[in-house]
Amino acid sequence: MTVMVMNQQAQALKCDLCHHRAEGPACVAACPTQALRVMVPAELEALCAQKRQRLALA
Repeated sequence: MTVMVMNQQAQALKCDLCHHRAEGPACVAACPTQALRVMVPAELEALCAQKRQRLALA
């Protein structure tokens, strides 16, 4: 979240995933530990299903 001062009032702006950048969000590109990723909902659901499967077998 970014706080910008406009007309002497602070305004919080929500993340827009850097929609103006062709290469994706700047935070993902700048993360030194590569802990951030952008995923489509189907990809996230597949990872959740895999995790549920692993936990069920444990």
